[in-house]
Amino acid sequence: MQKKGYKFLEHTADVMVCAWGKDFFEAIQQVAYAMFETLGATKKIRSSKFFLIEETSQYPDELIVNFFSSILSNCELLDVLPCKIQMNSSCSLTHISAKIYYCQNRPSLQIKAITYHQLKCWVEKNTTFVQVLFDI
Repeated sequence: MQKKGYKFLEHTADVMVCAWGKDFFEAIQQVAYAMFETLGATKKIRSSKFFLIEETSQYPDELIVNFFSSILSNCELLDVLPCKIQMNSSCSLTHISAKIYYCQNRPSLQIKAITYHQLKCWVEKNTTFVQVLFDI
């Protein structure tokens, strides 16, 4: 398996992604790129416009759902497409802070919610995995 990345898993009605990285934050970053791709972003999109997202929670699963829900909410309010994430170096398992870069394009697909259904986080052979379901 690659050092970091993500893959889409088969699901009957929604979009499920499994992302991985050397640590929790690299895996979260990869989930973000999977979410951006689901919304229609490509790696060719460049932007200097961004908004900040900051979430705190006692539990990693709650942190994941709240973090990605906040990204979706901000994108809907601004009517923009997220295309890049820059994680803050002070993140912890109870706190995530990141810059979300965006372009003025409209998403080609709408994600209604990030769910707890089938949400998983685990470590295997020095690699952290995060599985997330996007309700579309």
